[in-house]
Amino acid sequence: MKVCGIIAEYNPFHNGHAYHLEKVREKGATHIVAVMSPNFVQRGDVALFSKFTRATAALSGGVDLVIELPVTFAVSSAERFARAGVWLLHALGCVDMLDFGSESGSIDALRAAAHAAVDGNHPAVQAQLKKGMSYPTAVAMAAREAAGRNGDEVFDLLSSPNNLLGITYLKALEEFHSPIQPSTTQRFAVAHDSMQRGGDYASASYIRGLLSCGDPDVLDLCTPPQAAQLYRKDYQQGKYASMSALEDMVLYRLRSMQVKEMAKLPDVSEGLENRLYRAVRQTTSYEDLLRLVKTKRYTLARIRRILISALLTVNKNRLLAFPPYVRILGSNQKGLEILARMKTTCLLPVDFSLSRLGQESEKTRECVEMESRATDIFELACAVRGECGSDYTAKPIILS
Repeated sequence: MKVCGIIAEYNPFHNGHAYHLEKVREKGATHIVAVMSPNFVQRGDVALFSKFTRATAALSGGVDLVIELPVTFAVSSAERFARAGVWLLHALGCVDMLDFGSESGSIDALRAAAHAAVDGNHPAVQAQLKKGMSYPTAVAMAAREAAGRNGDEVFDLLSSPNNLLGITYLKALEEFHSPIQPSTTQRFAVAHDSMQRGGDYASASYIRGLLSCGDPDVLDLCTPPQAAQLYRKDYQQGKYASMSALEDMVLYRLRSMQVKEMAKLPDVSEGLENRLYRAVRQTTSYEDLLRLVKTKRYTLARIRRILISALLTVNKNRLLAFPPYVRILGSNQKGLEILARMKTTCLLPVDFSLSRLGQESEKTRECVEMESRATDIFELACAVRGECGSDYTAKPIILS
């Protein structure tokens, strides 16, 4: 058994993801476990389809075991998102390799960039932030200075989204002294977030865009057949979500908050709470709110994550450092083989049941309650609203 870990959102699972899994198998992986974002995702948005539908699509497309990345980590900065995903794979105790997509395709180049990259507290990063640069740009510019004659190459690597995330994975593996070996698969055909299709390949953003415009035929073009069937069924039944359905909830939540409460939201710093407080009192629109708060320094993704955190009542003073459990969303027969091995290797409680995980400790209880709350809000974001408490009543996904 050679187990490969993947950290993904599969929002939705598409042909590019299937290609990635093929390449991972070619590298010798016999079993694949994916840590997947739940019903809210790192770009600060609600997932298009539920985590259970997306997990089933991933299992039908070649993943063997799907683990949930708890929501407070999923809607965090790239560093927190990546560290949590790597921690879960490391904690399983049986993962041999971590493979991720990148624009570079060179693990050696990404390693070099990882060694040159500095954290957000470094004086060089802080100096760039004071000039009004966004955090990702500030990190890239600081790394260029630190890398000397290779600075331009490092800057280019850090300026590409998948490269940057991969570098963060590499740094996390080193931080945990993990035996997991990293590898990368070069992204091809279309760029991250591209709104152009390349044959049968398209970005998740492209697919979501066409679906939001009422064009489900994109599913047959750009997603594997079994996944397309799953997604089309949910789409026809109104089981797809949009932030527009939550607009009033977000505005109400923010209007109900005082400045000192906003200051406790994750990713809020340097007086951003004041800007947010003023903005929410000048608009009646979610999109206008984003426009009013955005600056060169504060990216739209960061602002959207802050708004999601407000909606979910996340408080940065109570955030956990790492996920406290392993919640299984779905498995096939090979995935059950991974679970069997995990019985003697995993460092954390493991279960399909959210309620049982919540009984493990105070930390797991708080994490479980937040997850259930996020799912209940997701159900309100769907075209046809779902019932409350579905995260507790969901049946385990086991594919033969």
